[in-house]
Amino acid sequence: RSPFSFAQHNPARWAQKEDGMGSWGVALILPALALVHSKWEEGPPALESDEYVPVVYTNFSELAPKWVRTSQMKEEILDPREAVVVVTHYRNEVVDRLMTRLEGLDEDKYKLYFFYDGEVMDPNELEKLSSRERFEMKSFAMTDERPRWGSSYFRFSGIYGSPSKVFQLRWLADIANHQRAWFMEGDVFFNGDWNKFFERVSSRNEDFLIPSLIRGCNKTWEGWRDCELSAFGHEQELCVHGMVALHRMTKIYALHAKQYLDEMSAGEHFVGHHECTLPMLCARTEGCKLGDIESAEVDEDEDKKLIGEFLFTPTVDSRLMVPGKLYHPLKHWLG
Repeated sequence: RSPFSFAQHNPARWAQKEDGMGSWGVALILPALALVHSKWEEGPPALESDEYVPVVYTNFSELAPKWVRTSQMKEEILDPREAVVVVTHYRNEVVDRLMTRLEGLDEDKYKLYFFYDGEVMDPNELEKLSSRERFEMKSFAMTDERPRWGSSYFRFSGIYGSPSKVFQLRWLADIANHQRAWFMEGDVFFNGDWNKFFERVSSRNEDFLIPSLIRGCNKTWEGWRDCELSAFGHEQELCVHGMVALHRMTKIYALHAKQYLDEMSAGEHFVGHHECTLPMLCARTEGCKLGDIESAEVDEDEDKKLIGEFLFTPTVDSRLMVPGKLYHPLKHWLG
């Protein structure tokens, strides 16, 4: 059997108030988008809990020597810097301020990229970014990514069908010559010096690192219900999800996650939303290190903590942001 084969699960149910994302107003999806998703709405068939066999992937460490052997990863062409990638489909004052602050990062330590949706981004707005020489621009498009991922595409991408998450995964796995990369959406904002933010977490060695993890499977979100990686209540420690609007990923984990999605796309399997699939795949893989920033700061003084508000909704008020804190989502700059 394929090392990525697994048993299907009983759809989990979870309480919205516990998921850290607020109310899912996205139930009012455009009819056309609803039609696109309708063929996958049923989810995997339910099994009795005693039929479920917990799955822990064991081939993660085996990817390392294979990764090193690839011509792309020869030491002489490796970029020793950490990639920092802004991913968006628009430009506004918040994006401008984010990019300006990132331009203050140490050039010897960080390589900056700007990934944009070439089918959605306003060409006039894109032109205004051409003077930002620190950023290497790369475009992505649904018409390119959807055929590559088959049935996995919409479930993994999320409610808007954005190609950003699958593109950045493929880029780090197959194209980039960085050993790890930070990805952040255009509405992520650190109200301070990004050098200090990255320095605070530079010693963390996780393969997948996000601001905060939420544990437990007692949820109602479709993105969780549809994911075959979801487990039953007796495996709460392996049931995790979290906001990945900002995350750091190693190249080796990108290779692993891409291989998993390739396997799922080739069969009649159910891939969940990226916010549960990416953390949970790592949690269920022997040798993969999963972590979050928030839990490591539980005992810190409030003024020393990095996380301000990092939620799905509501929109952050820029006038209330505290210096030295990380925020999401910041949609508009006020004051």
